[in-house]
Amino acid sequence: RCVQETGTWGSKEIVAMISAEPEIDPEEVNFSESVFAEGPVEHWLLQIQEMMVKTLRDTTRRTLNKYPQDALDRKQWLFSFPAQCILVVDQIMWTAGVTDAINQIEQGKNKKALEQFFDFSQEQITKMVSLVRSPLTTGQRTLLGALIVLDVHGRDVVKNLIQGKIASLNDFEWTKQFRYYWETDIDDCTVKQTNTRFLYGYEYLGNGPRLVITPLTDKCYMTLTGALHLNYGGAPAGPAGTG
Repeated sequence: RCVQETGTWGSKEIVAMISAEPEIDPEEVNFSESVFAEGPVEHWLLQIQEMMVKTLRDTTRRTLNKYPQDALDRKQWLFSFPAQCILVVDQIMWTAGVTDAINQIEQGKNKKALEQFFDFSQEQITKMVSLVRSPLTTGQRTLLGALIVLDVHGRDVVKNLIQGKIASLNDFEWTKQFRYYWETDIDDCTVKQTNTRFLYGYEYLGNGPRLVITPLTDKCYMTLTGALHLNYGGAPAGPAGTG
């Protein structure tokens, strides 16, 4: 369910990816360029994978460039791009907002910067909750559910930073967070946690729901990113539903 052929019967042109969920309202993401199912299957399947990465990177860049100046009024922006790109850019903007607030505190410009960003985050969540209550398609409702899960976690992180009186970007309470950046020098998205840094992989995940992020989730992420940084692997295990 990751490819779609054009309407012509027997066509070998692959033009889009389709999300596996939600089943009754699947998301469709058009490729930046068509891929043709010709030659050895392992070759054109690899071309599909490469086009998936290129398409999501191009679309994420456009999503970031179109982020509204009024970050409290995001309704049109939210439903104009694929769900995965919206979630990534939302995390990039959250990281940028917290980074700017901590910098203001560190430089003595505004000691209340984190409190102000917390209030902004709370207002942003309230706006999305009211949007969820309006008439939406299944796909739009799924996107907003995932976005609220991420933003509530982000708000709680900011609350912990305030309680911990964090005043430096080097404080562990901040560096241990899963942080997304758009690095202009490489024109690409990177993910950082503690002393690790990874290029975002652009693997298409579709438009699915997100589990609530718990402190144990954060510990799992920290363990796995640390292992990957040291060229190890990881295999989380445990009873289902325990986080």
